[in-house]
Amino acid sequence: MDDGKNPTQIKAIKLSKYTHALLGSLNSIKPKTRPDDLSKISVSQTVSFFALAYEKVRNAVEYREDHQIRRAAIERIMRRLLTLNPTGKDVADGLIRELLWARYFDADSLGSQDIDSIQKIIDKYIFLLQLLIVGRTGSQREFLYRFLIDLLTCEIEENLNPSGSQKNANYTFFIYQVLRNKIKLEGVSEDQKNAFFLAALERTFRRSDRSYQRYHLFITFYQPISSFSTEELKDFPISFQSYLIRST
Repeated sequence: MDDGKNPTQIKAIKLSKYTHALLGSLNSIKPKTRPDDLSKISVSQTVSFFALAYEKVRNAVEYREDHQIRRAAIERIMRRLLTLNPTGKDVADGLIRELLWARYFDADSLGSQDIDSIQKIIDKYIFLLQLLIVGRTGSQREFLYRFLIDLLTCEIEENLNPSGSQKNANYTFFIYQVLRNKIKLEGVSEDQKNAFFLAALERTFRRSDRSYQRYHLFITFYQPISSFSTEELKDFPISFQSYLIRST
């Protein structure tokens, strides 16, 4: 019997506020602006070929997501540069050029503005490291150095790859917001439960390694180190110590 309804008519789906927020944030992502001809960085193609071959061999022995591969490369380069220049002064130029040589980023995609922004990030971390290691034992200094290197290299990678990192962050936050109230964990506080759930999302959804898990949990509780002013960093060691106690 014909009830007057169109059988092919589909009822409109009402989107949740979290879905609207996700779609809005995804639509707001803009690709990284390429540098102009005056500021772009060009590297030797001969050097680039050998650097690319070397990095391909290194990365072939272990599967990682693209952002993890870039971060690991940034860490290798930064550790070497900081060994030669512990103050970190002007090391961003060498870092950017090596990343371009090994083609972790497209040729001519990075410029002098990127060098400036990355150097400012490095300077903040070196400044904080010097504050944190005062009065520490050798093993404590080594732990703090490794911890900050994890945060530093993640922040550099996401700074150089903003659209990709923002897209992943939006998806992760969407899942976190939708499911966090459905997660039940006995014997822990609400903050601890949320931190555990976020860590689980980092590991399973984003396939983050230890470095990225540390970084994303850190900026969830605080903010990127580069966002702190010098005065804020001077007061930060006490709260940072309490954060380390909670997270380790």
